[in-house]
Amino acid sequence: MSFVIDTGTQEVTIATFISDWFQDQYPENTPVEKLAHDYAYHLIGALKNPKMMKTVRAHFVAQFPFMQRLAEMHPDVFDELVAAYTERWMTFD
Repeated sequence: MSFVIDTGTQEVTIATFISDWFQDQYPENTPVEKLAHDYAYHLIGALKNPKMMKTVRAHFVAQFPFMQRLAEMHPDVFDELVAAYTERWMTFD
């Protein structure tokens, strides 16, 4: 006798990597493309907050799974995010 435990399968989309608190600000039927777009701009703005470059870097690296999918969905917005990180790095005192 054998049995199988069905754990289900979760589809991994870009929405998987967008924070729940951020998604909660939008109606349930908001297109994932809009969520990704707006979340990327949130991240761009958030790059300016930390006082230490080590923290900026840690936050940026934590978003790599999201950014990989963003590059496919919104390549121009991905480029803006990378440029914002680079600009932050270049102007860090």
